Amino acid sequence: MSCGERKMTERYDIARTGGGARLTRIGRALGALIMLAGVATGCAGGAQAAAAVATPGLAEAQPVVSAEAYVHPLREVDLAFKRGGTLSEVLVKEGDRVQAGQPLLRLEDADLQTALAVAQATLAQAQATVAQTSAAPRDAQIASGQADVDRASAALAQAKVGPTQEQIGVAEAHLRTLEAQLAASLAGTRPETLAASQADLLQAEAAVRSAQAAYDKIAFTPDVAASPEALALQDATLKLAAAKADYAALQNGPTQTDVDVLRAQVAEGQAALAQAEAGSTPEEIAQAQASLAGAQSQLALTKAGARREDIAVSEAGVLVAQAGVDQARAALADATLVAPFAGTIGALDLQVGQYIAPGATVLSLADMSGWRLLTDNLTEKDVVQVAEGQAVQVTVDALPGVIMGGKVTHIKPRSETKAGDVTYTVEVALPHPDPRLRWGMTASVQFGKY
Repeated sequence: MSCGERKMTERYDIARTGGGARLTRIGRALGALIMLAGVATGCAGGAQAAAAVATPGLAEAQPVVSAEAYVHPLREVDLAFKRGGTLSEVLVKEGDRVQAGQPLLRLEDADLQTALAVAQATLAQAQATVAQTSAAPRDAQIASGQADVDRASAALAQAKVGPTQEQIGVAEAHLRTLEAQLAASLAGTRPETLAASQADLLQAEAAVRSAQAAYDKIAFTPDVAASPEALALQDATLKLAAAKADYAALQNGPTQTDVDVLRAQVAEGQAALAQAEAGSTPEEIAQAQASLAGAQSQLALTKAGARREDIAVSEAGVLVAQAGVDQARAALADATLVAPFAGTIGALDLQVGQYIAPGATVLSLADMSGWRLLTDNLTEKDVVQVAEGQAVQVTVDALPGVIMGGKVTHIKPRSETKAGDVTYTVEVALPHPDPRLRWGMTASVQFGKY
């Protein structure tokens, strides 16, 4: 055993005294001092031992501060879904190497697909509204508006001229017809009309008797209800009922209600004739003028096309619809978890069909192309002796006798309280790490002026 190896063995023996399996801070410091002292005295074989375990270019120095640390990848992150849902796909497994942007896990997204389709349809509708609003008026729209103006103009001219002789004649003829109907109703039923109705009634009774006789011949056969004889009897019976009602109505004459209705119709006819003879009232002429003005205004609006304000409103609707599409797409994208950087899947224990809560860690990803150390037990008295860029010596519990050089890359500005002590976290880079390092290994860091 070389001198350096004997000193390393002594360092581990000292640190483990008292039954402790892990190196204590004091044990680490004493071990480092003993090892450095052995190297400085130049014991037999010291130069060869130093060359075997030291990092190239690492100078000797007296350590100032010692701390425990853990091996971490260059980058590491715990990933989670922004939204909750049922896991539908697990696309990777532990230890897989993945690329930045590669899908890792996927939640069920049928509802999100539907929401996106609805949002896209709403956007298409809003865009169509803009196109319709911005388009110039069509010839057919202008022609329709012009026709409305022409009709309103003709109505106004007619109102000013008054009714024609033909219109008065029509009103008079209609009134005479109503007056004749009222007179006939008041005069009662004529004898010849009553006789004709009675003849119709007798004929209907004879038809029923004939149909009944034909039906009686087949009354006991199957499906008799659907037979022609049954249908003929039913038709004859209905006609008889109608003939009886007509005959009874003629015998009784018109009711008072019938007479009142006819008298009201006569009164309406008289009013219509009087209005036709008098012509349009000033109010009717004013109404016709207003109708013409409204038709002319509508035609002018049609020819002018959409206002800038209307176009702006429809364009704002497109912006709102586009925002809805963007939001739906983002929600759909959130249903797929992708790698933020290239690395290795460190931890993954999920099953398809499992419910995933929003924000819950589902896997860890690390860039293990290199290693760094994190120590979080430097006290406030120790951290003041450490600075960024400071050189360190690193030993790893799992690799006895191996010393690696490192450099302090970051000191967290805020402290933490652990077991009543104020501590700080320090990050150390390892430019030339041992290839046997693994994530989470324990190490000892000696801070000094190397």
